[in-house]
Amino acid sequence: MDYDLDDALLAAAAPSDLNAALICLAGSCPMGARLCDRTLPVVTMAQVYAIVRNRTTVDRGIEEQRAAGSLFVLQLPAALRDEPLLFRSSAVEAALLADAAAADVAEDKAALALAAQLVRQSARARVDEADLVDALCNRQGGGAGSTAAAAQAVATTLVRRGWLVPLRQVAVTGLGEVPAVDGTSWLWSLPRCGLVVKALLELRAQVLRCLDRQRFGRAQRNVVERATNMGVRKAQVTLDFVLRDMEGRGLLKADPAAPAGATLQLSPAGVEAAAALKKKRKR
Repeated sequence: MDYDLDDALLAAAAPSDLNAALICLAGSCPMGARLCDRTLPVVTMAQVYAIVRNRTTVDRGIEEQRAAGSLFVLQLPAALRDEPLLFRSSAVEAALLADAAAADVAEDKAALALAAQLVRQSARARVDEADLVDALCNRQGGGAGSTAAAAQAVATTLVRRGWLVPLRQVAVTGLGEVPAVDGTSWLWSLPRCGLVVKALLELRAQVLRCLDRQRFGRAQRNVVERATNMGVRKAQVTLDFVLRDMEGRGLLKADPAAPAGATLQLSPAGVEAAAALKKKRKR
């Protein structure tokens, strides 16, 4: 499906070229979806699927780049687990160092610099207490005396500044017992990423509801533009940013009888998603 995108990089992207797709999507990312002083453009996995049609190729390529340390895959907490975001690891490291330089408190500077070191050295989406202890021990002046308490202090700082979120691991307990929570692991995060994902989810829902009201779940693009105009402007994103994500998720399908991008239509999966939204609103 070809949306109204004039970016030359997008036009030049090869359907099977993961790197070209990542470059194109990052280059066309709207200002409202750029994090850390607009230096980190948000790219969703689904948007990549919309360009590179072979999902196996995408999954394999992303895993290879993640393992090599060149791609930072942000795995969001449980409720948003299906919304992984992709960034260049070098850009995330640079954003952490920039945040460290701007920090006023010495402890914050040290914690952010340590986080940048972890991003550079590890491709994991998760940070354990042991990782922080090891990093503190290896840091100049850290010595062998670094403790779990020091690691917790670093993690608390990074959570406060939006770079980590607690990963609450529920322990197995007996029936009716309150589950235990292990506070020694965290997931990477980025400042404001939750707001961007929330805006994307809200706009996705608006598109689904708009198309669901139309006959056969199909409408001219300008109808959808009018229905989402206020939300798009508030989030400072573009409708194309949302539609490409929806296409990659299989929620939209092309209308072969209409010019490319002129008509939007729900796929069977999109019809199901719209029905689920209706049920949710009735509760």
